[in-house]
Amino acid sequence: MEFFQPLEVFLSRNETLKSLEILGCNITYHTMMAFLMMALSKRRCQLENIKLEDVTNEGLSEMASWFRWFDARNQAISKRMSFRGIYLLDEDCSNLAAVIENYDIQFEEIDLHGNSFIGPNGWRLILSALARQRYTLQRLNASLCRLNDAHMGILTEIFSANPNVMPDELNLSMNEINLEGIQLLGSLLVKRNPPVKELDLSGNDAKLDGWRVFINSFVSNPTKTPLDLHLRDCGIRGELYRDLARLVQLPTCSLEKLFLKGNARLNSGRMNQIVDSLKFNATLGEMSLPGVVTVGGWNRLLSLICDETDICTTYSSNHSLLHFHSPTVPREIIPCLEMNKIQDKKAVATLKVILCHFARNFNVRLFEVMELPVLVEVMEFVNRGFAMRDVRKEYLAAVERDHRDRNNNCLAIHFMMVKNIPVLLHNKVAGVKKPVREGWK
Repeated sequence: MEFFQPLEVFLSRNETLKSLEILGCNITYHTMMAFLMMALSKRRCQLENIKLEDVTNEGLSEMASWFRWFDARNQAISKRMSFRGIYLLDEDCSNLAAVIENYDIQFEEIDLHGNSFIGPNGWRLILSALARQRYTLQRLNASLCRLNDAHMGILTEIFSANPNVMPDELNLSMNEINLEGIQLLGSLLVKRNPPVKELDLSGNDAKLDGWRVFINSFVSNPTKTPLDLHLRDCGIRGELYRDLARLVQLPTCSLEKLFLKGNARLNSGRMNQIVDSLKFNATLGEMSLPGVVTVGGWNRLLSLICDETDICTTYSSNHSLLHFHSPTVPREIIPCLEMNKIQDKKAVATLKVILCHFARNFNVRLFEVMELPVLVEVMEFVNRGFAMRDVRKEYLAAVERDHRDRNNNCLAIHFMMVKNIPVLLHNKVAGVKKPVREGWK
């Protein structure tokens, strides 16, 4: 116990302690709990986060006395508990479930990463105890727990009957979930539409049929809840990329993040399918793709987020993609992704039009073929664009990146138009009636 004396003095004098981590210590669970009760009994602490990782475990039966001690003193019990690397057994899960039920713990997060010895019955005990509480679990980390289809049967059964225990963030990565388990999970997600906002299935090889059923379950029954989906190192290949493209291009797609790193490399055809599907997507803001993106792939992506063919195609480009994870992102794409971070998407579209067709490369021929009423409308569009605070701020930043003059603003753009198209100064311009065009309102 001499090791604990300096730490005991610190805890006894600290009233604001909210987080405590005990990692990799070769001490018994009973000794650790005794120390905590001795140190914290001298002051009122409200621990919200307790991490117990790689601590020698003699069973969780001693845990009841610890929570009884907190309960007698009306002190807050941790909302987040981590049991990483303790290797709980089913009998330990029984003790933990009893503590949860007897002391009405307001668990928000449970981290069981690496507990590969918990059987289906142990998971049933823990989740059933949580389900009987009136509190909603926010995060459950069950990664590297050797979960298989039998475990998934228990999890989906309890999640389906008790929506309150279905967490907002569910980490099931690096397990052994196969065809049957992934089918059960997919049916649960689209059938009851639970509030799952982040789902990590990385490292599970559910084979071609399993992933196809899982992806197509979202295609057939789209959910309204925004979802971050992690599918790294899942053996996705071939036709599965086509199924993912079908999901992404749906107007009802709710994916906000999609991570595919570590799967089979995309050929040019599959890359084009994925990129083209984003043309119709207004929700996906962050994604990663496997392998190295080719030059053709980057050009395709650039034309997606900022198509410079004409003003209308630039205005209707993808303005939702914010982050694209890759070891090397071309310099031309980064400013477009930065512009997409503006929340007002109308301002993003306006900024791209001004930068691409007015400030950087003023193509006279593009405007010479326009009818005069349309030209007047275009000039007013530029005026309205510079009236937007976000557009003007990002415009000045962009021209500074391009080493251009800060004075290259709205007036300079109008001057270039009048200089190259003198007919704009004709006295009939004042009497031109403004046309009504979709997209310029």
